[in-house]
Amino acid sequence: VGHDAGHQAIFKSPRRNAIVGLFVNFFICVSQTWWIAQHNKHHKYPNDIGIDPHIELGVLVFSKESAQKIQGPIRLLVRYQAFYFIPFLLLESVGIRFAGIQYLVRTRNFKALIVDSLLMGAHFSLYFLLLVNLFSLWQLVIFVLVHQLTFGLYFGTVFAPNHKGMLIPDKNKPLDYLRKQVLTSRNVVSNPLVHFWYGGLNYQIEHHLFPMMPRNKLKEARKIV
Repeated sequence: VGHDAGHQAIFKSPRRNAIVGLFVNFFICVSQTWWIAQHNKHHKYPNDIGIDPHIELGVLVFSKESAQKIQGPIRLLVRYQAFYFIPFLLLESVGIRFAGIQYLVRTRNFKALIVDSLLMGAHFSLYFLLLVNLFSLWQLVIFVLVHQLTFGLYFGTVFAPNHKGMLIPDKNKPLDYLRKQVLTSRNVVSNPLVHFWYGGLNYQIEHHLFPMMPRNKLKEARKIV
């Protein structure tokens, strides 16, 4: 829902989309301002090394050229990324919160800094206040670990298959809009479980061609595309 609000894909009114985005900001404690900024950049430059923020993940590389540029211990580590990729997704919950905080600290958008920070702070305050009143210390620790790791894994399994392993554009051979959006994106063959899990974003090609299209229409658009 936060993703679609950021794409102006829920209401015709930008104000209403923004309100929904702020609600999601509070509900899952992810900076909506950061999300919109980096996700819009991803849509403009999908899978473009050095530009697309969705593939700038430090300990993961997605091209031979990127792997050859890495030096030190990380170079040895990325040789085994196929094995630690799924465990790495468990940490996505922490990663997206940390990235959002970094963005807010660096941005010159003072309004976004105040609003997003207050909503994220309110989320965690209420979250831990509720857990402290429900659980013992060890129960609280276990609940938070399971909850946050599961959230990270779910988030990662929805977004990672959409582009990982697809075309990495050659900077020396620019692609037109159609080819850039289609060849860097992957549709995941749908069944009721997959469709529920992805919420419609398994039709990633259609989403990239028409980012403001509501996700419940992507399946219909696929037939035309």
